Amino acid sequence: MLTRKKILEVSKVLFEKKGFKSVRTSEIAELAEIGEGTLFNYFKSKSELFIAALFDDLSFVEYEIDADGLESEEQIVNEIVRIIEYYVKNAKQMDKKLLKEYFSIMYDAIDTESQTIRQSQIEADQIISNKLEDLFFSLVKTKKVGTHFDIQTAVKCIYGCSITIFNEFVYSNLLSYESMMEEIRKQVEFILDGKIK
Repeated sequence: MLTRKKILEVSKVLFEKKGFKSVRTSEIAELAEIGEGTLFNYFKSKSELFIAALFDDLSFVEYEIDADGLESEEQIVNEIVRIIEYYVKNAKQMDKKLLKEYFSIMYDAIDTESQTIRQSQIEADQIISNKLEDLFFSLVKTKKVGTHFDIQTAVKCIYGCSITIFNEFVYSNLLSYESMMEEIRKQVEFILDGKIK
């Protein structure tokens, strides 16, 4: 595992310094003191390496939900915001130009690299959506939310708003990480207003 760790360390430094498109895998291999072929024993593509170098510490240790202590709408909103923040907190330290490049590659419709990044993003999206669903199912089970509560629609609305605000954070120099999280809180409050017992 030392080789993988070294590849990730070298890659992160290079990607932060030069950006995704300007970094060559041969350059990473040389700085990691391995052959380029060895690098591809650990990562299938440059984009997979890019994702791992930037987001590897997100290697999702799952967020633990404790719905028992949630009694009020405010506490439920706080828990939802904590779930979202748990999975996006690395964005706080990341250079926005790298995040922009990540999204730029992801939205490139043809490039093979974009397909890898898109798949990774879909998986991350699903993890967050599943956590939100788990929370709402726990709340229904403990009768803190009525059985009439539309869990699927609530999750889609909350996640959709969160992604929109996150995109705004990435592409706007005016929106700080803290402001982004506060805006997500406002949107969640609006979506849940009056729907929680």
